[in-house]
Amino acid sequence: MQNALPLFDALSFVEILFCIACLVLMVMAKRLVMRFSQKTPAPKRALRVAVIRGFCLAAISAVMYFEIPPELSQQYGLVTVLAIAASLYLCYLGNFISAYFIFKRYGKSRTVAGKEITIPTYQTRALSLLSSCFFIILAVVAIVQQLGFSSLLEAGGVIGVIGVMLALTQGSWAPDIISGLILLNSDMIEEGDVIELPNGTIAEVFKTKMFHTELLDLARNIRIMVRNTALRDRTLRNLSRYASVKGLRECMAYNIGYSTPVKEVEALFEKVRDVAIQKELPFEGDHDLTLALLETGDHALKWGVIFHTKSPGKLIQLRRDINLIAQQESHKVGISLSTPLTHVVDMHSIQPKAE
Repeated sequence: MQNALPLFDALSFVEILFCIACLVLMVMAKRLVMRFSQKTPAPKRALRVAVIRGFCLAAISAVMYFEIPPELSQQYGLVTVLAIAASLYLCYLGNFISAYFIFKRYGKSRTVAGKEITIPTYQTRALSLLSSCFFIILAVVAIVQQLGFSSLLEAGGVIGVIGVMLALTQGSWAPDIISGLILLNSDMIEEGDVIELPNGTIAEVFKTKMFHTELLDLARNIRIMVRNTALRDRTLRNLSRYASVKGLRECMAYNIGYSTPVKEVEALFEKVRDVAIQKELPFEGDHDLTLALLETGDHALKWGVIFHTKSPGKLIQLRRDINLIAQQESHKVGISLSTPLTHVVDMHSIQPKAE
């Protein structure tokens, strides 16, 4: 600490206070922008955070450069540290600004939950990767120059070490980037889509990122993080991409005994339909509910109620509401939805075979 005292002695109290304020503002920039720009789109908020931190870093660098004597700066390597920090942040800021304009130019507009948002596409992701590679190479070259590796052999050695590290770790990051690009290029999964996972979980695609995809579990209201590689290897059902103008076709099964006449079953589910329309449930009432006999089992008939909906995000609650209406209406007409037991095997009546 004592070795650094000459640096502080070279600055006045106001200058030290100014540098501390800039550091605090850099740390609090994101919270302040979130506080005062709640209605601003997320990309613009992130750009404002980056610009504020860039100005703070530039202000601190200017104070250090102009107020600290050159001999102290060279002794403590202050100029080199500031130059590296400035190079890193300028490359980061340049990459961020280029990614922002790429996203704005080639992103796809889509309405999700009543709000119009811009979602990433194959073009935005590919161009952003190229932009990031360019600025990373630029930052590495700038840092190598600032550290004094002036000869081609020294600079090549540093860059070679970085290249070897990337080559050794490519198995953990390259497949996810490539899988993410393939998912975006296939145009089958986008942010805001509702998908059904192999285990039956219904989730909304919340954010498609470079290495993973964030899903929102609609039943439990929690976020799920899935690697792009794992997501691509699974069999996914995109409930938002229905192949008919009627909407998503859904079938709900009910077991009703053989003793109940077909006309009573039809009357029951007509009443269920009327109550569902009266409650304005999000299913396509114009296309009506269709009753179909799915299976003829040993104990009961399995009836299927088929309906269409264009609100896959509300599918879980819609199933629950229709089940509740079916249970209430079945009690009114005296039809049981429980699987009846039609025969019982009496073990005592079974006689052993005579030898």
